Formats: sequence, C-alpha cells, structure tokens
Amino acid sequence: MSKILTVSIAAYNVGEYLDNTLKSLVDDDSLDKLEVLIVNDGSSDNTTLIAHEYEKRYPGVFYAIDKENGGYGSTINAAIAKATGKYFKILDGDDWYKTENLSGFISFLEKSEADIVISPYILFNESTQKESIVDKRDLRVSNLDAYYAEDGSVFRMHEMCIRTNLLLENKVTITENCFYTDNEYVFIPLLYANTVDKYIAPVYVYRVGYDGQSVSLSGRKKHWQDAAVVEKKLLECYKSRESQLSAASRGALSELLLELAEYQLINYCLIDDISQGKKELVEFDAFLKNSDSTLYKKISVKNKKVCLLRITNYLSYGLVRKMFISYFSKNQAGCS
Repeated sequence: MSKILTVSIAAYNVGEYLDNTLKSLVDDDSLDKLEVLIVNDGSSDNTTLIAHEYEKRYPGVFYAIDKENGGYGSTINAAIAKATGKYFKILDGDDWYKTENLSGFISFLEKSEADIVISPYILFNESTQKESIVDKRDLRVSNLDAYYAEDGSVFRMHEMCIRTNLLLENKVTITENCFYTDNEYVFIPLLYANTVDKYIAPVYVYRVGYDGQSVSLSGRKKHWQDAAVVEKKLLECYKSRESQLSAASRGALSELLLELAEYQLINYCLIDDISQGKKELVEFDAFLKNSDSTLYKKISVKNKKVCLLRITNYLSYGLVRKMFISYFSKNQAGCS
C-alpha cells in the first residue's frame, strides 16, 4: 500500500525522549499508510539504538537513517530525499504526536489534494507539566491567497503538513549546520503553495519551557549568528518570487520576514561581546535597509527600541542592550 504520510524525525541526542516520541506514532489503524524516517544526526547517546529497534519492530514503517552531524536542516533534507508519502510532516525527537488523532489525520490527508494541510497543535510546558491547545486558524477558504487576505499571517511549523511533491518539484532544501531553520521549512514552501486545508484535531505536541532551546535567552546568546543567515536566505528567496505572489501573499510572508529581522536585531543586543554586537547590528541593519526599505521602515514602527537605535545613529546601543537583557532575563522569550 502506498504511504500517505511521511514523518521526518530530527534526532540528535534525544535518547531520553525518543521512545516516547516513536511510541506516539504507533497506531494499528494507520501504520500501513505511515512512513517514519528517524534521522539520527550524529548522536553520541543511545538515539541510534532506539531508532534501529523500532525499525526492526515495525519493518516498512520506521526507518533509521544514520548520518554525520549536520544540524536540523540536514535532517529535513535527508528525509525529503527518502520520502515516499503523499504528505510530509516533521517531528522533533523530543516532541510527540497525539496518537488518538493520528488515524483520522492520515485519513483526512488521503482525501485531501491541498498543498498545505494545517492542524491545531498542543504546547506542553515542561516546567508546569500542563498542556494548552493552539488553534488560531478559522479556515473558511481553500485558496491560500484568500486565506491570507482574511487572516494575514503565515502558519507555524507545528501545524503544517506539506504535499511532498511540492517540496520535490521546487527543490526545497534547508540550510545545514544552522539553527532557526524551521523558519525556512515554513517559509519556502509557502512561496509555491496555492491551496490549504485544515484538519480540526490537534496532532503535534510541542515541548516548551526548558532552558537551552534556541529561543531561550541562553540559546539566543549561543546561536545569535544563525538567525541572520536564515533571514538573508529567506529575503533572497522572497525577492526571487515576489513578482509572482499576490498582494495578500506578499503581505503575509513579509510579516514573517519582519518578525525574523526584528528577532535578529534584538539578538545583537543580547550577546556578551558588546563591541561585536554593536558592529554586527549596524551591518545587519544596513543590509536590511538596502535589501528591503519597506521592511526596514516597518521595524522602526513596530519596535521602539530599534527605532531609538536608529535615530541616535546607534549611540544608544548600550542603553537599549540593558533594556533588552533586563526584559529577557525576566521573561525568557518573545519580542518587545
């Protein structure tokens, strides 16, 4: 039987969580339509042992792919190259799916012809052990441009499922050895997608609330250069397709570019090396201004601290840096 859903699992030193992750995909009603690609990204723990155990236990469903470490994007690239399912969805090795909704989701995908299928997802807070459902999309249209005209925002990684042929036909590849590339996985396919559908039950459970994530303060300090790499690539991809996009699509996609650009400007204020932070902030801001003046101006409107940096010719960097560090030390996430 042909596979309906390929699940790409990014697995790097997730031995503590992986059995729970893989177990969540075992549903007798849907196994024959499911393909699970466990991409072991050079782990040094027991990740590969668990992956191969599932491959032996469920042949033709689970596949262990061992590779040298290449970062998150490399796991997606490896899985796309092997995928045979009609649709493609990703799953981090320390997250999981709602098993009770998996069979219905796959049946829905089997009937759908949309480029993108979205579904609600669940946030699981590691600290409080509480779950909350994220379901913000009131999808009443199947045309993606019409959806953007109504909602004006792009989807998040955890709610997206992408038609595999869309990825293959447009040669979608994700930057390797780089953090924040989940944004590429979301953004680049949306440059080519035309239709969208929604499955009403939550599928993905996203674990949050622990230090070391790339969006935590410590994670942002450690991987501060990577968001700039991603922003520059996405701007380049966007510019190459801009003339072929509707006004509604341009508006929605540019909002994600705005969010990432703001995120990176703030990163430059969080790193420990003050002189390097200021220097690279000025250079990145000049890049934004030269690449997309509209985007550049929108950031000043949205973020008063960035606006202050610009109108003082960055002389206020020290003050703004203290303000951002104080904010993130208290809140550990988000943008101000």
